Amino acid sequence: MKFQKANLLAAASRRLVMLGMALALLAAAGLAQAQSQVVGQVTHLSGVLTARHADGTRNVLAVKSAILQGDTLITERET
Repeated sequence: MKFQKANLLAAASRRLVMLGMALALLAAAGLAQAQSQVVGQVTHLSGVLTARHADGTRNVLAVKSAILQGDTLITERET
């Protein structure tokens, strides 16, 4: 019985550690995004527009989306 309780406690501890690490990564990503300087905004759009951010991540943009310093804007052909 003690062994089973110890295993359950260890599993719960591992889950809490993993959850904490995931939350820390999300917070760091949010902080990095918040620190990026907004240099523009999408006002008109026809077709698909994607932004490749300085950190390498990509987002599909819509009207009123922010353009950040260091973004590379990517359009699709014939749109």
